[in-house]
Amino acid sequence: MSIKYDPDSFEQLHRELIKRGVALPANSSIWPYHRGQNKVECVLAFLDHVYTYDEATAVDRPLPTGIPYVRNIATQWFECVESGTPMHIVKSRRLVVSWLIGACELWLAGVRPSRMMIAAETFEGTNGSCGFVW
Repeated sequence: MSIKYDPDSFEQLHRELIKRGVALPANSSIWPYHRGQNKVECVLAFLDHVYTYDEATAVDRPLPTGIPYVRNIATQWFECVESGTPMHIVKSRRLVVSWLIGACELWLAGVRPSRMMIAAETFEGTNGSCGFVW
């Protein structure tokens, strides 16, 4: 099946969805005001409410925002997004950086819902771990 993108049809569909109350106007944040402004304080506040389900223990675990480098990386990420500068991170496993950046991107998608699309693909590695392409 082939899907053809037609900007005029997309705009017409978007207007209809807004009228029906199932879509937001362009540049409208889906987050509450205190987390939905395009400010670094808002992304940091959002991160305090990010959890993941730990399948090994069957427990929801919060993102460890008390670790100083977590907030530093989130702040640097925000500055890179605002300036349009790529962010490069050399990391090892178990630093929660992938989880952190994924949460930051989720926040950004909520602040700019009509300007972003996130796609993920899972790859099985040689040791059974998975990687994602965003």
